[in-house]
Amino acid sequence: MKIICTALTLLTLLFSGFSVATENESNSLATFIEKKHRFYAFREKIDLPIIPTRDEIEEALTGDIIVKKGESPSTGLYYVWAAKIMDVDIVNLWLTLLDREHYDQILPNISESFISKQFDQHFYSYNVLDAPLISTRHQVLDAAVSPLLYAKSGSSMWEHFWHLAPEINTQIKDALSQNKLENTTLKDLKDAVAIRHHDGAWLIFSLPDGRTWAESYSMNNPGGNIPEWILRKVASTATKKTINAYETWATNNVIAHINNEHAIMLSPDGKWMPPTEILKKHSK
Repeated sequence: MKIICTALTLLTLLFSGFSVATENESNSLATFIEKKHRFYAFREKIDLPIIPTRDEIEEALTGDIIVKKGESPSTGLYYVWAAKIMDVDIVNLWLTLLDREHYDQILPNISESFISKQFDQHFYSYNVLDAPLISTRHQVLDAAVSPLLYAKSGSSMWEHFWHLAPEINTQIKDALSQNKLENTTLKDLKDAVAIRHHDGAWLIFSLPDGRTWAESYSMNNPGGNIPEWILRKVASTATKKTINAYETWATNNVIAHINNEHAIMLSPDGKWMPPTEILKKHSK
């Protein structure tokens, strides 16, 4: 009996120690994530500087996707901010986020996606969005990265951000004149609605345990006559589906997808290079 009690006591101490160790590890990661957000001042200036609270970080550490929603005081538009800790390598996620030539393969409801113009540290990306029960939407985004944040954070924080391209109707017309459509036709897009406003960003960084903190921000006006209450109702669900789609591609498809013939991409330091070179440069 004494042996049994001793064994039970030992097991209790062992599991108690494991619990304390797990809690300490979680607290350490939460503190690490909090400290990383000190570099927020070097990010692309978005409408609302949303920084997660300690409670939200701890919720994300449980595996949940955390979501914040609200109305911008400056534009009156609805925004969605979300974060998830992904069990993927940061470079695999980056190669997924920047592969706008293939968003039609990565994301639900995007039927067409290609780069229409390429500049020094940014590019224009044309997208066609097909969602249930609403008219087809299309847009051209001015997409870029943040070399300043990358440098100031010691190359640890990577940001991809975008705004609606200027003179949007002209840019859409120019994109469609390039004969790059693969899954739709000009006839299909005859009545497509141009998105009126779209700002967004991804901020990602590696955690000490090898996982990746990923947070997204989006504020848009899809145009047309979609009731505001519908947009607000589907915002959280749509955002979570999008985040999970990126994670799935980064986990299962991205390495097989990139090869020496893949188009060049922007690396987090703002340089254009083949994705295989980005992988080689930033892999651990």
